[in-house]
Amino acid sequence: PQESLTTLIQATRMAPADAVAWHELGRTYQALGKLSEARDAMERAVTLDPELPEPHNNLGNLWMESGDTAKAFTSFREAIRLVPESYRARFSYAIALGRTRQVDEAQRQLEEALRIEPGFLDARVLLGDLLLALDRRGEALMHYREAVRYEPAPGRARFALGRA
Repeated sequence: PQESLTTLIQATRMAPADAVAWHELGRTYQALGKLSEARDAMERAVTLDPELPEPHNNLGNLWMESGDTAKAFTSFREAIRLVPESYRARFSYAIALGRTRQVDEAQRQLEEALRIEPGFLDARVLLGDLLLALDRRGEALMHYREAVRYEPAPGRARFALGRA
């Protein structure tokens, strides 16, 4: 990541209007744990190209990490507005909603993510976890069993199924 960081800093200096380069710089900063720098780079990417969805989603995750749920929700909603079929943006938004106890909307976002990408294991397991927490064991088991179908090797889905 450190070599990538140097390359991307040079790329943003050579092409300061390149939103994709700023987004990649933000992702690299995030991987290195430099969250303030990551947010700055993502915000720059969004400013340069507001129609680029990935920086909105990643910025939402960064805002959640810093505890600013209002900004996180705005970023996730914008990512979804730009690409309604983005199952990853819906998944990220669902995590944020769940953390703020907005379980009905979190469930809706997870179900929509799974409509788009039925094999999205993380969403399938998280939806099972959410339903189990709501004491809807039968529905949770259905999602865990479905997750096991998509899991290439024994792991989280089988563990969740056993736990339920």
